[in-house]
Amino acid sequence: MMCLGYYLHNCVIPILRNAKDPSNNKRDMFIGYFLVFISYVLVGIAGYIGFSGKIFDSVDKEGNFEIR
Repeated sequence: MMCLGYYLHNCVIPILRNAKDPSNNKRDMFIGYFLVFISYVLVGIAGYIGFSGKIFDSVDKEGNFEIR
């Protein structure tokens, strides 16, 4: 996901440069960043909901990242 984001940052410059109406670039960039923010929030909320509940009460949450 991080590599895709890094790649897409390089694609934004030509897209903005070739826009039909360059005066809307700030608006379009804001909309793009806002949509990315919303997608991160939704993934975070889904992860929080998915890993909470009675099923995971018995799981040793501190031991998940230990090197054995």
